[in-house]
Amino acid sequence: MVALRILKEFCVEIGHDDEEFLEELVHEGFISLTISELDLVLVAEDEGQRISIKAEVGQVNFSQSNSLDILKVLLEANFEFSGTRGGTIGVNSNTGDVCLFYQFYCQDISQSALQQLVYEFAEVGRLWNETLNSFSQGAV
Repeated sequence: MVALRILKEFCVEIGHDDEEFLEELVHEGFISLTISELDLVLVAEDEGQRISIKAEVGQVNFSQSNSLDILKVLLEANFEFSGTRGGTIGVNSNTGDVCLFYQFYCQDISQSALQQLVYEFAEVGRLWNETLNSFSQGAV
């Protein structure tokens, strides 16, 4: 389970070295962290070979008059990853929740590269959160 080992090392590196926290990671296969005011979930997947990162970055109110414009902006961000730095934005069509996702195979990733990836992911998510909040307030 390479992914669990890497996630455990990541937690220790960023100061989440509480034994109970690490025990939960091993048992559940995921961790929840807040970075840059954004709640992230990091999951060990594919029998420990892959790590996925997910963050809810906002919401689309489908009854709002500019919802189609918001969806177009989100689709454009996914086009060649132009607004996601390699991640994918998804919209839950039932709830309107907007999430940012990223996944990678982890056997060759260093701790410094993982930390950089997670912090950049959180920064992209924070920017999308601000953008979606602006849309919901009619400012964009």
